Amino acid sequence: MTSNIIFEARRNCRLEITNELVKEVSEGIYEGTPDGINVWRRLSAGRIHYKAIFFPLEPLPRPTPEFLSNLEEKPLDRSTFYVLITLQAPNGGFPPSVKLANLFGYVSQKQLLKLYKSQCCEERILKINPTVWTTSMILWFLHFLLNEYKSEWGYIYYRAEQFISKEIADLEIEETVVATGRKAVRERFDITETESKINRITRETISITHVRLILKCQQNTGAYPLTDDLARSFGYENTKKLQTTFNTYKNTHSKSQKINPQIWSTIMVLYFYRYVAIDQKKEWYPTFERSYRWLWAQLKGNESDKQECFKIVSSFIKDYHDVKDDIMEMDHDFENEIAEIPSINNPQEFDQKPYGIARIEIISAKNLSQTDSNPYVKISNLATSWIYDDTRVIYNNCNPVWEQVFYIPVYNIHENLNLQIFNYNALLNDTLLGFYIFDLKSIIKEYPNNSYEVKKLKLDVNLIYEESNSGQLSFVADFFLLSELEDLEIITTTNVSIRHLYLLMAYQNQYGYFELTNTLARLFNFFSKKELIKAFSDFVQKDEKVRSLDNKIWGTLLVTSFLKVLLWKERCEWISAYNRAENWLNENVTDLEIEERLFNYSNKFVIQHFNVTQWIDETQQRSVGVLEYHIKSLPYDSLENCEAEGTILSSNNRKVFFTEYNRTMVFHKITFSQIYSLYAFIKGLKQYRKVELHENILKFIAIFKQSVDEVEYLCEYAYDGTLCKYLNQNFHTINWKDKLHFAKQIVSAIKLLHENDIIHMNLNSESIFVHKGNIKINIFKFQNEKFKFPQYVDPHFLQNSKTYILNKSSDVYSIGVLLWEISSCTIPFESELPCNHSLLDAIIQGKRESAVFGTPKEYVTIYTKCWQHEQSLRPTVQDVYTALTSITYNNSTEKKIDVKYDMNHMLDPLNYFDDWHNEATKELKLISSIISTLKKNING
Repeated sequence: MTSNIIFEARRNCRLEITNELVKEVSEGIYEGTPDGINVWRRLSAGRIHYKAIFFPLEPLPRPTPEFLSNLEEKPLDRSTFYVLITLQAPNGGFPPSVKLANLFGYVSQKQLLKLYKSQCCEERILKINPTVWTTSMILWFLHFLLNEYKSEWGYIYYRAEQFISKEIADLEIEETVVATGRKAVRERFDITETESKINRITRETISITHVRLILKCQQNTGAYPLTDDLARSFGYENTKKLQTTFNTYKNTHSKSQKINPQIWSTIMVLYFYRYVAIDQKKEWYPTFERSYRWLWAQLKGNESDKQECFKIVSSFIKDYHDVKDDIMEMDHDFENEIAEIPSINNPQEFDQKPYGIARIEIISAKNLSQTDSNPYVKISNLATSWIYDDTRVIYNNCNPVWEQVFYIPVYNIHENLNLQIFNYNALLNDTLLGFYIFDLKSIIKEYPNNSYEVKKLKLDVNLIYEESNSGQLSFVADFFLLSELEDLEIITTTNVSIRHLYLLMAYQNQYGYFELTNTLARLFNFFSKKELIKAFSDFVQKDEKVRSLDNKIWGTLLVTSFLKVLLWKERCEWISAYNRAENWLNENVTDLEIEERLFNYSNKFVIQHFNVTQWIDETQQRSVGVLEYHIKSLPYDSLENCEAEGTILSSNNRKVFFTEYNRTMVFHKITFSQIYSLYAFIKGLKQYRKVELHENILKFIAIFKQSVDEVEYLCEYAYDGTLCKYLNQNFHTINWKDKLHFAKQIVSAIKLLHENDIIHMNLNSESIFVHKGNIKINIFKFQNEKFKFPQYVDPHFLQNSKTYILNKSSDVYSIGVLLWEISSCTIPFESELPCNHSLLDAIIQGKRESAVFGTPKEYVTIYTKCWQHEQSLRPTVQDVYTALTSITYNNSTEKKIDVKYDMNHMLDPLNYFDDWHNEATKELKLISSIISTLKKNING
């Protein structure tokens, strides 16, 4: 008998077996009525709808030697399934019995147990209750022989799995037991599968053991690191096999190199649950939300990254795990279900009102484990690994002092903060030096009557790493309740205080931006956010590009202006939050000119709105105090200890020698203008800090002096001058080993820039230097020189400089031109300089330099791909780096290519081939022939 019952209310209803369902056709012989039962019954409260059908049990066929051949002619049907149901014990197991043996074509249960033993290789398994053996075989009997009725045996299967789990209570042994049951069923019924299908877990072959093994891999944060156990649960031999399979698939669908492998593996688990383990949802569903929140934190709320990653993994799981169409229909319902979960629909929890704000002041550390470390502190949520913020890096110091303040909105007072100290490394992964877990309940206590007690703590704690002490960390922790901050009066320049800062910080999003809310609007003396938006919109009404920006950008800009204009005295308190907001703005407003206009509008709006007429000091007025947080300064009187060397390098650059440091440097002076502003300079400094440890980045050393209109600073001096100068002066001696060395160093540095989402935008042989045989790239863009060297600029920008935004692909184009210049030791289109409109038009239309004699074919292929007109055809800088590193220098590297003569380059052929004259005798005839040909062409 089967039934399908739909409950409308939680009440009891008794189903009686009557002649309405079953009828006796002869003595002891019964059959079901044609229509069964399909009724609504009234309850004491509500109604219930149920269906019931009766099926008489048919005797199983007697086991014979022809059992398997008979099975091929007449496969097992529903009647066999109904017999099997009767053999399940109340505890969910299937005890050995003659009838169970008959299902396998045996006459006795002894033969059935012998089948299992024949496939078992472990003594410990043979000591287990035999009911576990037979139950594991029934799991696969259902999968392989009665899969057509899966919609009916789901609960029976679930009870059987639960029985095995309770009996064994060991996942490793359970996995072996179930796998042995599978082998036994395949052996008995001669079920053959291809190896790939055997290894690949599908909805039909997955067991609850697989799911539990995967759950065992989940970390407290919700993440799933890629381990051998996880790979085997997916059906792969080991981690390497899964990684290779997935990376091959991923690389054909995405060029993203910046996603952490643990993010990929966690997304894979979530989609594996959804598409393959959907029938085991009860097991994994409670952990799903935690993993999702961790992913959102790692992706920093970047919706485009999330969509791309989820799409790739979804497609991978579908293709590699044989996901059927009916699963996709079920998953659509699941998506609707999880969309109702607030932390998934709105992971940043911004709509949830925080309890208050935790103020964490990181003071110092001492006795760190590495004496030459570059330490910084990372503050994160222990449960979700969400990173709130980092301190600045203190270089070469095992007793660093930071004295930086961070504000963290608290939505759950039972959470813990993870304070970790890392050693910064620009080239390799940062290494952990030690950590301390801080319990928020130590500064806020909740009472049963929903009241709270807060306190301030000054803590000196021991750092832990690998279960041993790793130095000490000093910090101050304080808490401010939001309920005590919101009842504020109208704000003026005379009554504004740090309490307003606490309220602002409570609403800074975890990504760094400030969402415009009614509460924030009241801090600007507006009744609602709608009023504030209208007022600012009217203020910038003539600037359509600014008006079209998202309200998050407006709100964030207005708060930063509020801080600078009204709370300047408290800047040590808000500078870290300000930097987070500014970084978010940099990522979301890619046009520098629009970003500068935004800052100007926002500052003027706040100044006028609050009637600010007096400034605390000159620094506040120009708001350049943030410089000290990005680069170290030297006292201006240090110039007295330096000596000017040689000639002035340019109008604002001078070579100087510091006796105090025994070092030659370059002194720069920048005057700010509309073309290059203070804000652009600060942005350049921030970008520099991300990549400064790379060997091929020109070192920025210190700031000397700031004023309203200019800044003076020092940078590294490159002894060999610009790359252009070096190639010109060393034309005769430079060989292909040197050229490949330069090419690899340039691409290596740009690769690091791109990995940190930095676009150079001004790559040319004048912004690249050579220092003692090594490349040094200047990543600062002090003035708009894109049209000063147009040969290196993306043709799309030359064609439409007002609307086209330079991107990573534009840098790759410039790399292509530089690689050609390195191969030829000649400035691109040198004979046609200075550039005119005809040359620019020709470049836009596809004009490129010709390959130079002696260039390796592989090298030519690389730079011609880089300077393709269509961006989609250009490689990534990672692709370029991989291709270059595959070219190894030896005597055969200097392969000759077909000579293509470009008469725009009027080179003296004798000089050009001077460095070839000492080659083997067999080359001389070829050289003489080429020289003769060139002379005829030049003189003709």
